[in-house]
Amino acid sequence: MRINLSGHSLALVLGLLFSCAIVLSSSPGQAASPVNPEAHDDITDRTLDIAGYCRYYPDSPYCSQPAAVDSGAPQVFYIYFEPGGDAITPQAESQLNSALAALSFEPEAHISITGHADSDGREEDAIDLSVRRAAAVGAWFKERGVNGERISLSGAGASHPLLPAVDEGGETLNRRAEVLLDFF
Repeated sequence: MRINLSGHSLALVLGLLFSCAIVLSSSPGQAASPVNPEAHDDITDRTLDIAGYCRYYPDSPYCSQPAAVDSGAPQVFYIYFEPGGDAITPQAESQLNSALAALSFEPEAHISITGHADSDGREEDAIDLSVRRAAAVGAWFKERGVNGERISLSGAGASHPLLPAVDEGGETLNRRAEVLLDFF
């Protein structure tokens, strides 16, 4: 048997064979030709850098959820206060929202709040201020629906500093409340 192909038919058959060879040689899921990422103006198909996003939009609902809660391991959140004050600051509110989000994973978790003060002033005043700071944080949780029976409060005064007062910024870090979420 003899096949007689004209020039036009021969070019068509060779084109089909060449196309099949390219398709078979490329791995599954890849295009036959490389994609130039700079040729696309649409960035909606790119991976979201959640850390970079949350740096600029910390109040977003995507940023309030913790990445993962370790089962059984306690989590500690540090809430910082102004000198001599017990009011919740916007930065503290962000930390408290993160703690509240972590609590949503474990509705039976116990919350232990310990207030601290810097070493300025009398010891009795530092203890009073640390108790007021713990109470302010506890009230914040209660206002958002956390059962008060799950919350324990204590004040440590200036007895447990994070940094010595002589260090740069030591007093700032010592004006705090520690929120310990115990997932047992």
